[in-house]
Amino acid sequence: MKTVCEESRAFILGKFTDLAREAGASEPELLGKQLVLLYDGASIAAHLDHNRNAVSTARTLAAQMLSGGAPGAKTKRTARRSSTNMKRMRRLPG
Repeated sequence: MKTVCEESRAFILGKFTDLAREAGASEPELLGKQLVLLYDGASIAAHLDHNRNAVSTARTLAAQMLSGGAPGAKTKRTARRSSTNMKRMRRLPG
């Protein structure tokens, strides 16, 4: 069980790091970790607090982070790239 959880966590971190890299983040590993933390918080809020807005709020924050609103993120991005990254985020588990 522990191995499966570790593999799942590594997969999610890899996906978010790839998204950060594709978005042009200057520090994609850092931004990937920050996105995982956001993902975890949204998952917990949705499940334990029955927060129906957790996912949409997390997506909005992630878009801001990917467009330069977080340490390690580049400040210049195109709207098209942001849209593509948001579509990819919708396919992630959770």
